[in-house]
Amino acid sequence: MSFKNSLLFVLIFFSAQILVAQTNFKFDSLKNVLQKSDDTAKARIYNELAWAYRNSEPQKTSDFGKLAVNYAKKYENYKELATAYGYLGVAYRNFGNFRQAMEYYDLGLKICEENNLVSLKGYAYINIGNIYLYKEDYDKAFENLNKALELSKALNDKEMEAYCCLNIGRANLLNHEIDVALVFLNKALQIRLESKNLSGASVCYNYIGDAYLEKNEVDKALEIFFTAQKNVDSKFDKDIVSDILSKTATIYISKNQYETAETYAKQALEISLETHNPARIRKAYETLTDLNRKNGNLKDAVKYQDFVKLYNDSVYKKELSEKISNLQFGLDQDKKDVLIKNLNEKKELQAKSLRQQNRLIVMLFVILGLVAVIIVVIIRQNRHRQRANFLLSKQHSEILEKNQELHSQNEEITAQRDEISKQKEILSAHRDELELKNDEIIKQAQKITDSIIYAQRIQNALLPPENLLKTLLPEYFILFKPRDIVSGDFYWVKQNEENLIVVLADCTGHGIPGAFVSMLGMSILNEVVENTTIRTAAEILESMRTHIKLSLRQSKELESQDDGIDMALCIFSKKTLEMQFAGANNGIYLIRDNQIHVYSATLNPVGIYFREIPFKNNIIQLQSGDSIYLYSDGFIDQFGGEDGRRFMSQNFKTMILENSAQPMSIQKTIFEKVLQNWQGNGRQIDDISLMGIRF
Repeated sequence: MSFKNSLLFVLIFFSAQILVAQTNFKFDSLKNVLQKSDDTAKARIYNELAWAYRNSEPQKTSDFGKLAVNYAKKYENYKELATAYGYLGVAYRNFGNFRQAMEYYDLGLKICEENNLVSLKGYAYINIGNIYLYKEDYDKAFENLNKALELSKALNDKEMEAYCCLNIGRANLLNHEIDVALVFLNKALQIRLESKNLSGASVCYNYIGDAYLEKNEVDKALEIFFTAQKNVDSKFDKDIVSDILSKTATIYISKNQYETAETYAKQALEISLETHNPARIRKAYETLTDLNRKNGNLKDAVKYQDFVKLYNDSVYKKELSEKISNLQFGLDQDKKDVLIKNLNEKKELQAKSLRQQNRLIVMLFVILGLVAVIIVVIIRQNRHRQRANFLLSKQHSEILEKNQELHSQNEEITAQRDEISKQKEILSAHRDELELKNDEIIKQAQKITDSIIYAQRIQNALLPPENLLKTLLPEYFILFKPRDIVSGDFYWVKQNEENLIVVLADCTGHGIPGAFVSMLGMSILNEVVENTTIRTAAEILESMRTHIKLSLRQSKELESQDDGIDMALCIFSKKTLEMQFAGANNGIYLIRDNQIHVYSATLNPVGIYFREIPFKNNIIQLQSGDSIYLYSDGFIDQFGGEDGRRFMSQNFKTMILENSAQPMSIQKTIFEKVLQNWQGNGRQIDDISLMGIRF
């Protein structure tokens, strides 16, 4: 992760904490006011609570909305009643029950029209437009949203105008009109930033980021998602936070920045689990599966894929339930239309009949004695009756046709259910097959692990035993942490006449390849020291370089054979306290009088190198109380801390200097704790070795 992105991540984190603290204070204040308020004010307070929970806990929105309806009806507060119906519609929309949501929206619109609540009428049009967006009926969605936009401009209501522009932008985005969508989304963003509505602005940024993803401008989309994270209310907009984090992780996967992608993907999973939204949880597991598959971590990829299948079933059932609910909604609307038509026709017939009766009464009183006129009237009545019977017969035929159509739709739904059952059986068979393959992989992995553990026993047997170290070294500690059971680092101690030789080495690679090179290095050290008359530290490294190149058949013609060893080698004279030091890429630290002295290494490995230079032999006169530290680069390069960065050599030197006065055994404990706190739950990236000796 670049410094710019790291800094932005820290700012986002602390901004989110401030937003959460402000939101918690607001809710506590509302609850305190609710307890102290009389009944006439409770409808408004319950509405505010319902709105706040709409994106995090829709069930609470439903509960508070119904309480608001009761108090608004009791005190004939039609403004709060219309508002409560709108919030109940939002809650049921988030549940996926669009039929019930539309009923509440219609009730709210009716209250607004009856009581001339123009502003709330605009929000009712917005809500109804949203329902048509979910039904993918974009014509009706645009019709209602444009009505709301006209009202917002007539009222000069900027907040309502922002909602209209946001949802018109969404509609165009879903309709793949990306440039048009960006015009409306940016207009909504501008209004909300001017009014300092940061939570609303984060929603705009989220959809603007989606638009740039559709345009394949991933860097621009990533920048916008970071801005959305900075402004979003992380406690009460968890659904949006999870969506943003998943899309951010997906972008980093496409950039092959897997460690950064893993951080965002795991945050997305954690937050989506809190929302209990199966679609968001499935998306987070899909992102983690894709990350581990591309990163070569097949075991975790299979594990996360199992969760994807689990939530696929959950989401599929939810989507099927929503489709059935939408179908039922359509059928109910058709039934209502037929019922209204029948009632209107019946009303018209009744009105005609009443008019005819009045006409007869007038005629009877005016021309009571005219029988001929009475006969004409009777004939006309019979004709009207025949016409009415004809209309009723026609309506009966239409009803029969509707019933036949409903029967056909029911058969189609039954066929779809049977197909779903078959697909479920196929998925179950695939899952069983994957479980068998997973069991086989686990068994093979266990065999490999057992072999590596046995190799660890062999490698440990080659390292100097603790009783020998206690005999040869005055006061010391060794911090030795392999990354993968066996290590590419090793330490080596040998008493040679009056001199003591101490080595700490870091071989190319880690795990099994590094362990092979480390055992070769220890073998060559034994041969060089015991079978030659070499007397200086630099000569030992030169001899080892020759042996390594011969053993690994390295030559400049085979540039790919770049295996080698970085090491620090010290020779101590027990009589004179004189120390020789030669280093191949690895230096040492000397602590004297609470000051640190750095002795750098020759920038060559022990092995083949494109520009080989002689190793430098350093002679240092030690004093009583001096401390020498030999180390590999594993501790310095370890990622960790709040920002996920490297430990770095400056922090490493400061840690050693600040604790150098402690006994060596206490230093080891302190350094292990520092490493553990820095690494946290992160992955160890390399073998780690550190040796301290005090004279």
